[in-house]
Amino acid sequence: MSRREAIATIGITAATGGCLRPELGEPNSPNASEATDDTVPPTRTDPPAVEDPWTFRGRAGMATPPTLAGELLFVGSVDNSLYALDAASGEQRWSFDVGSEPRLVRVAGDEVFVTTSREVYGLDVGSGEERFHADVGANLSRPVVTDDTIYAADDSTFYALDRSDGSEQWSFRGKGTLGYGAAERDGIIVTTDQGDVDRLPNDVSTVYGLDTESGEVLWETPVENDALISEVAFGDGVATVAGRYGLVAGFDAETGAVVWEHSVEKSGNHPQTPITARGRVYFTVGATTYALEQDTGAVVWEARGGGSDVRHRDGRIYVAPNGLIVLGYDADDGRTLFEQQLDPRMETRPPAISSAAIYYVDGGVQAVPRDNEVQAQ
Repeated sequence: MSRREAIATIGITAATGGCLRPELGEPNSPNASEATDDTVPPTRTDPPAVEDPWTFRGRAGMATPPTLAGELLFVGSVDNSLYALDAASGEQRWSFDVGSEPRLVRVAGDEVFVTTSREVYGLDVGSGEERFHADVGANLSRPVVTDDTIYAADDSTFYALDRSDGSEQWSFRGKGTLGYGAAERDGIIVTTDQGDVDRLPNDVSTVYGLDTESGEVLWETPVENDALISEVAFGDGVATVAGRYGLVAGFDAETGAVVWEHSVEKSGNHPQTPITARGRVYFTVGATTYALEQDTGAVVWEARGGGSDVRHRDGRIYVAPNGLIVLGYDADDGRTLFEQQLDPRMETRPPAISSAAIYYVDGGVQAVPRDNEVQAQ
């Protein structure tokens, strides 16, 4: 029986007036693949215009970054529910109880997929009706959704699940701890392990290229003295991953050959999940945002201000350092184009960005029209 709740309007706070409060600021690059001038995670269409800022308050705080899909905004809550909100107004369309705290949300076609620590749910986007759920294993990673398959991993096993019913198609066990994400292109799914966690940082991590139909290992590439812990970003045949100890590297997606390596000064912080856009790789480490050439790994620019996964939209790179400010950089040269102070309650999760608004989590969900962006001086 579905645990979907009836459409309700609880938790809506009246939209604020015309002045912008300090409230700006998602993966979730969620399929962690090549980003174009679309919201990350990908959306089907842009939502309608957001005339005024709005706030949504559920029964408890939010557990996932916001995810856009057309006219709907999805967010998981610590009250064990996935909420579907009207992206223009913040009104609740539906909610669904997944039984434990949601971890990641993905939207593909007319379905929304949500993972908990061990289960994957497939729901109808428009109604929230359950289509399937599968109990996979403990500590599930961020899922990758293709036309007919859902890919996800727990600590030890990488799974390919049938998108229609959640049944297992194949599974793969790596050499070390799995579970940090993957990306798929042209019949190859690239994923990583972080080696033996008891021997880090001196163990060997591995990058794998798997056949999407069978799970056969097409190639594997060892990486010494770092633990690969980011999602995988694809762009122009290069798969980019980042490590806990400062390594960012690009691998040929067909052969697994190392195309380039770049080490960053991490200062106690590890590189966040990279994205690819406009022929470049963007990521943050601590208080710095980096742009590298996608084919060589050469540094194009770096800018002060980081602290979260990055988002790309309309030629801008968005970051939310320390949850206190959102910065927008020119994707080409790193110039600061705007900055916006945040509500102190904001949680450091990447925002969702459309051409109409920026949506961020602050205990609830906030939406700010993009025409209210404050240009940097």
